[in-house]
Amino acid sequence: VGIPANELPLLFERFHRVKDARARTHEGTGIGLALVQELARLHGGVASAVSIEGQGSTFTVRIPRGHDHLAAEQIQAIPAMRANAAAAFIDETDQWVDTAMLTTVTAIATTETRPRIVWADDNADMRNYVARLLSTDYAVTAVANGEDAVASALAQPPDLVLTDIMMPGLDGIGVLRALRADARTKLTPVILLSARAGDEETSSGLAEGADDYIVKPFAARELLARVRSHLAMAKLRREAAMIQIHAAQVEQNEAESRKLLAAETASRRALLRILEGQQRAEAALRVSQETLQLTLDAAQIGYWDLDLITHAATRSLRHDLIFGYTELLENWRYETFLLHVHPEDRERVDLLFQSGVAAKSEWDFECRIFRVDGLQRWIWGHGKIFS
Repeated sequence: VGIPANELPLLFERFHRVKDARARTHEGTGIGLALVQELARLHGGVASAVSIEGQGSTFTVRIPRGHDHLAAEQIQAIPAMRANAAAAFIDETDQWVDTAMLTTVTAIATTETRPRIVWADDNADMRNYVARLLSTDYAVTAVANGEDAVASALAQPPDLVLTDIMMPGLDGIGVLRALRADARTKLTPVILLSARAGDEETSSGLAEGADDYIVKPFAARELLARVRSHLAMAKLRREAAMIQIHAAQVEQNEAESRKLLAAETASRRALLRILEGQQRAEAALRVSQETLQLTLDAAQIGYWDLDLITHAATRSLRHDLIFGYTELLENWRYETFLLHVHPEDRERVDLLFQSGVAAKSEWDFECRIFRVDGLQRWIWGHGKIFS
């Protein structure tokens, strides 16, 4: 594809990459040409490049024949390269034209109990090196491009995402934006790697929402330390979030309890007013002592919510106490209630219930019940439909 003229003087600098290069891939760390030049110089030679943008490039390495130009301490006799050693170089160059290498997803040390890391880099050597480095302590999913990184992270949200910035297709910044836009990975720590150093590059990566920015080349110890630190901070954030959720739930439960207590208090006061009126009219109404006692017992109000589809009921403990149970009975249903109703009152109570449900109205009733301990009691009930 050729190289712009203004980039040619910088080609052999370490970690330099041609900006906006129209290549098959961004693969590479920017040290290959620098190493070629240094090796050529060690042999008394030189490396050079000639290029025309849009036409192509020619790289030339010139090394003097023999070894008379070298110092004696620089010369060492070595055996000829064996065939299997040469094959290793051939295998590596095969990767350059094997497009399958760009989409291969490698799962390394997939131990479910360990933190999971998604690691993306289009450079096969760097990808395999970092994967081996991390797989000692973490379950690593190594991918060759940004699309696979996002797909893997969304399919199974990891504990951390590590991604190179310069990749073909979706780059590291694109990966970061995609993860931050999805609720499943919005809070997942993301560390960016790049050969571009400088405050501007670092701040731009952090401004996009990255948790950290590591410049290549990096020390293995530094990478492991930062990964370990961000995993620990993410764990603390999750624990803090759970504490907040729990506190909010407790506060909500307390608020609901206060509402129920206020409603029960209001009901008790209303019943007390009724009882006071009954006591004042005792002589006229000839209310028996037993009826008065039953009315006093009725001040202990219980409530239940009934699912009209399943007939399962959610009750207060006071409700079950009325029926003689010391704790909430499992699987209380509407039929359970009817079994406690006196046989002579059962049909009437059920008819009132069914009519109220059909009309979606409110209804009141009184009936006799048999408690679980065999005692017979009168109860007063009030029903209401909530859609």
